Amino acid sequence: VRHVKETSFPFIPGYRCLQLLGAGSMGKVLLAERAQDGARLAIKLIEGGVAQSGESLYYFVEEYGLLGQIKHPNVMQVYEQGVTDDAMFIVVEYLPGGNLKQLIGTKGMVFRSAWKVLREMAQALVEVHRLGIIHRDIKPENVLLRANGSAVLGDFGVAQQLAGIGSV
Repeated sequence: VRHVKETSFPFIPGYRCLQLLGAGSMGKVLLAERAQDGARLAIKLIEGGVAQSGESLYYFVEEYGLLGQIKHPNVMQVYEQGVTDDAMFIVVEYLPGGNLKQLIGTKGMVFRSAWKVLREMAQALVEVHRLGIIHRDIKPENVLLRANGSAVLGDFGVAQQLAGIGSV
């Protein structure tokens, strides 16, 4: 996980933002602590609120809707979505193990580890496709790792659900 220093965070009710984990074209990901129980979670956010983000809002709402349908141990778990005056946010599980691209690095992976990740991603995709969801952005950066090393498919920002399939 690439940690980036930032001093000010938007106010997200019920959470204390601790640090910036990363930033991309769609927004930022923050490490946060849930006020009610101290759980560490990640908050994906698009700053600027609803009025400033037409297309971004569509993908953001779609990602939450799709992730909310999937309950599988190898798919990122989503907990909450919200909008404040300053930002739109999705609260997801925090995956401290980084991503597959970082794990592979320049040295590669041993066969057993690579096979485990491949098997876990295949199991995740079987469930995702059973629900009629197409991820559309499978790449090492979107395969995230829990502290125990298990692989999790994340970033459903450009995913789509096929008409007439799944629960939507």
